[in-house]
Parts: sequence; structure tokens; C-alpha cells
Amino acid sequence: MNLETQSFFIGFFGDLFLQFIVHVRGNIANLKMYFQLHGILESACIAGGMMFLFMYIYLKILKLKIDLYLLFIYGGILDIIFRQFNLMKTLQYTYYTANNQFESFIWGGIPMILPYFTNFL
Repeated sequence: MNLETQSFFIGFFGDLFLQFIVHVRGNIANLKMYFQLHGILESACIAGGMMFLFMYIYLKILKLKIDLYLLFIYGGILDIIFRQFNLMKTLQYTYYTANNQFESFIWGGIPMILPYFTNFL
């Protein structure tokens, strides 16, 4: 399985896991409203699709090497770009109000490095 496809599954199932955590633990990172707005399947598909697209751009268009640090920085920068230009309007009053710029950078970087580890399986 290629890295882009692995990224899709990580985004999809990671989102489902996050939805479960929010359901059990409460409104973590102010995401409860976002999940209610998009629903279970749509939210997971959005996350999986974005991970696939971001990894595709990273590998095929930017032609960057698979590097843990580059992936993390790339993911963090993408999150900041999405935040600054409000590219996902439904996150404006949910996720972005609960996290500052630094936290956005960290939470944007973490999902991008997960495929790095599954690539060796």
C-alpha cells in the first residue's frame, strides 16, 4: 500500500477515534460542534481525503523525501495556512477558537508523521 493510501486510512480512522474520544470525554479542542455539523462519516472522509491530498502533494508535486521532521513541519505549516486563510470555515468557530497558532502547528504536524511509522510495517 502506498504512502498516500496509508495517509487516507490514518486520517479516516484517526478522525473516528477522535470522535469517540470527544463523545466519551467531552468537547476536546472544541470539536464537538464540528463533528455534529459534519456527522460521523463525512467528518472521517474529510480527514482521510485531506491526508491523502496533503501526502500526494508532498510526495508527487513537491517531490520531498520521506523525512520525519520535514513531514511534521509540512503538516504544521499546512494547518497554519488553513487557519490564516480560513480554508475550512467550519473550523473557524470550533477548533481554531480552542487552539492558538502554536497548538495548531503541533496538531497539524502530528497526523502527517503517522504515515512515516506505518510505512515500515
